[in-house]
Amino acid sequence: MLLVPSTELSQPKILHLHIINNSIYINNIQIISKHSVARLGIMHVLLAQFWQDFKSGLPAEKYKFLNINQLGEHLGFNSEIHNLEYKIRRPLNRMIKAIKEILSKELGANCNDVIENIGWPGYSCKDHGYRLNPFILSLGAAKSTGRFL
Repeated sequence: MLLVPSTELSQPKILHLHIINNSIYINNIQIISKHSVARLGIMHVLLAQFWQDFKSGLPAEKYKFLNINQLGEHLGFNSEIHNLEYKIRRPLNRMIKAIKEILSKELGANCNDVIENIGWPGYSCKDHGYRLNPFILSLGAAKSTGRFL
């Protein structure tokens, strides 16, 4: 039996992220409800960093990872007062798991890395934290039907 390498494996999967009525969708599949306040807050911080890196013209491999303390700072939490493990890491890890499960079910694809994480403090890797994956995500804006002055 001759095994031929799959071209699908070498091609990155592009997932389209949209914000519609304050809910977050990937490929028209709702991954975060507007009622999930903690998840939306974290996603907005990750989106803001993604957008900043995009505007700065950074190559995808240079997009910044945010650690728990940086996420907490952007969300208005003080690591000396708030338990960031409870306020950020737990909702973030649950969100990552939920996104993976939703997209796997709906798209039939393994979408592990919509939100990437890298390293941990104490490892030899200098960087650690979380970011939206610039290699597989594209952003889109929905057309508004309302008029703005």
